[in-house]
Amino acid sequence: MKHITIDNLEHIPESATFQDLRYLHGTGRSKTSIGAYGRKHSDYRFGAQTEIGDIEISVWEAAMHRLIRNSGEEALYQALLAWVEADTPWLHTKKERELYALELRSARIFELPEWVAKQEFEENYMPKRD
Repeated sequence: MKHITIDNLEHIPESATFQDLRYLHGTGRSKTSIGAYGRKHSDYRFGAQTEIGDIEISVWEAAMHRLIRNSGEEALYQALLAWVEADTPWLHTKKERELYALELRSARIFELPEWVAKQEFEENYMPKRD
């Protein structure tokens, strides 16, 4: 795991894999800057710690969507999102549910035999293969 900060999609290689972008844990950092007339401005940066570094959360989401699209796995992501929407009532907003579905996708949760919802997901949500 690298300890670098990535705040721009251009700094994530097109060749990045799901393993490279796997969500390990969330990060947060307070930023203070001094603006006009010496006024302090505070902001907070949310990120996702991955194997390639600490990626600002909206950049990580964009990189994950790019990887899902390039891998042809949109149907799988939509299935995970449908499962999240149906089975995670503690997530209140659409944004929270989308982020959680991306976290699950990056971890390839659907491949882990110990995932307690694996059978339900496969039977009710997993895209059917022809």
